[in-house]
Order: sequence, then structure tokens, then C-alpha cells
Amino acid sequence: MGNDMEYNNGELTVIEEKNFSSKYHNMNLIVYGTPQRNKVIKELNSKLWFKYNKNYSSFEGSEKLYLTEPYASNIASFQFDVSPYNKGRAILVLTSPKDDILLKSLMFLSTTKYSSKLSGDSVLIDTYGNIKNFKFKKEDNKSLKDKFNIIETNTKVFLGFIGLFLIFSATAVVLYYFKNKRFK
Repeated sequence: MGNDMEYNNGELTVIEEKNFSSKYHNMNLIVYGTPQRNKVIKELNSKLWFKYNKNYSSFEGSEKLYLTEPYASNIASFQFDVSPYNKGRAILVLTSPKDDILLKSLMFLSTTKYSSKLSGDSVLIDTYGNIKNFKFKKEDNKSLKDKFNIIETNTKVFLGFIGLFLIFSATAVVLYYFKNKRFK
């Protein structure tokens, strides 16, 4: 993990689940663990596409896939969505009912060879390394104005400077062309 991250100036904070509180709700989140070891997984269960059963020993099926035992208790799930704590942020939930399967599944995030096989917004990985990719979210049909309003202020300023630079560059090229065309 962290491949191709040479120029990332972002901030990464690691919090144990026992210290997780509302002060972290305004961040992009990666939630990792089993429901037995991470209470945040249990709290998020109702928001997951592949939910756990009542005793958190296996996954239940969804509208995309019917799950049966023993498969449902021997898989890991990676689920990426809008954070339920803050609609302007994202959450990635990496979970499995079993620690060893969850640990094995991390190889799919550690190298480009494996991570390139992941697509969609939800992935199931079994103990043999078989991957099932799913797309639950529909494409965003928001207008350009709505998408622009969601963008942070710093990004809007940067886009404004880029736009002005392009306008000035195009004007300079046109003026240069007309100036040199007259003297030929």
C-alpha cells in the first residue's frame, strides 16, 4: 500500500477503534477489521452492501449475489462508498468474519498486479484468491453546477487560475498569429 504516493502531501491518521469518535467523521476513512475486534464495523453493518448476519459470523447475500455457507463465512469484503458520517467524504470498509482471511486479502491492495483486478465499489475475495467485483452505485447524474458547488474552495480557486491561464494563452496565440500574418 502506498504505491505511487511519492508526492502525496495529505495526512494519514491511524486510530484504534476504541478511540474512534465523532471528531474523525469529517475525514475520509478506511475501516479495517473483523466485527469481533472492531465495533465500528458493527456500527456500519446496516450501511454495507454485504451485511453480516446477526451473530457476525458470516455475510448475508444482497441483491447482486446470493451467499451460502461455508462460502459466506470464508470471504473478505472491500466496500467503498460515501461516508455515512459526512456526505462530502468517502469510506472504505475492509472486513471479514475471520482474521486470517482478512490478512490474506490485503495482498490485493499491496501490489499493482493484484489491485488492478479490483473494480467497482465492492469486492468479495475468497480464501483461494478468487475475486468477485460489484457495482452497486449508479452513475452520478448531477448537473455540472451541482458538482462544482461540492468542490472545496481551494480547488475552485485553482480551477479559476487554470481557466484564466488557458484564456490568456489562447488570446496570446491568436494575437501573435494575426500580428505575424500581416507582415508576411
